[in-house]
Amino acid sequence: FYKVPYPTLYASECDNKDAELFNCVQKGHQNSKEI
Repeated sequence: FYKVPYPTLYASECDNKDAELFNCVQKGHQNSKEI
């Protein structure tokens, strides 16, 4: 197959002080897409 890696969906908390906020919003967006 093509062996394309999955994208990183969440920010690493050691990279950015706003990573937790971003991850919360990202998770909420993903939950709304699954319905």
